[in-house]
Amino acid sequence: MADGVWQGLWDTSYPDLDLTREGQLVYGEYEGRGWILGITDAGGSVLCGRWGALEFRMLPGGASFVGELDEEVTSFPYSSRTFWNGMHQTIVLTYSQDFNGQIDWPSQFDFSCPVIRA
Repeated sequence: MADGVWQGLWDTSYPDLDLTREGQLVYGEYEGRGWILGITDAGGSVLCGRWGALEFRMLPGGASFVGELDEEVTSFPYSSRTFWNGMHQTIVLTYSQDFNGQIDWPSQFDFSCPVIRA
């Protein structure tokens, strides 16, 4: 998948995501609730990361993903799963938001998530 496929605004089954991709690193804001940090597989189609423990799988065409998360844990395997799916927004929204706080990323992540079966 092309670099940047996770980039942009996503309309999801939870509040919207605003993601940035730099190589295999993906990070962004979960509409006022916090930040997501993750890494993709080598092909860029599977994203594993942190908001609890999450795993997203990009569907063919790159316009939507299916995913699962467990907000109660920070590593895999999941103890309980909640579905979290999304579609890439086609409307370009322009806004400015200043962030002056500090984000405390964990020093180590468990990215050994399984591949979601579509």
